[in-house]
Amino acid sequence: MDQTDSIPCATHPDRASVASCSVCGKALCQDCRRESHGATYCDVCVEIAPSLLREEPPRPSRTLLAFLAGAALSVTALLGWDWGMFRTQFGLARFTSQVMLCVALAAVAVMRRVAGRRPAWLRLLAYGLVIGMLLGGEYIQRQYVLFQVARQQRLTAEQLLRYSEQYTYWTHLRWLGPFDYLFMLAGLFVTWRWLRDHAKTYAK
Repeated sequence: MDQTDSIPCATHPDRASVASCSVCGKALCQDCRRESHGATYCDVCVEIAPSLLREEPPRPSRTLLAFLAGAALSVTALLGWDWGMFRTQFGLARFTSQVMLCVALAAVAVMRRVAGRRPAWLRLLAYGLVIGMLLGGEYIQRQYVLFQVARQQRLTAEQLLRYSEQYTYWTHLRWLGPFDYLFMLAGLFVTWRWLRDHAKTYAK
């Protein structure tokens, strides 16, 4: 979309334009622009050709492709981070939650880009992806706790196995503090804002 802030809007001369019509080139302010499929139109062109704003028919295959793209990125990052933690003796393990959230948001951005005009389905899939990434990060955090205990108490392999059977993944989740749950809620909130803004873009 072309930025033409120095040119006044053709309909509202007292307002700066933010785009131009893809058909006639008319300068448009924020209230005058109409967007569809990545293009910008004015009210006159839309009135002449209403099909410019016609909704795309549902394409579930595109939504599925978006989810697969986001999931592939997330799983690759999760496994790569897990491998990196073992290679570096969990030197950066304290940043796992933050890294997983950043990866999840990047995956949501990829999903949003691929899916296009499917905010309803995208929202549900994105929420599940964010929660899954954060829970996956907590699994790595549990491994970090086991590593710390084994190193500090000098546990043998057999002792570490017995301890890991007691300190299960579900035990680790039950012991999470309020900050951890607030962090998860913050991730969901940011995802909701991104997808809400995406939906509003197409609603204009």
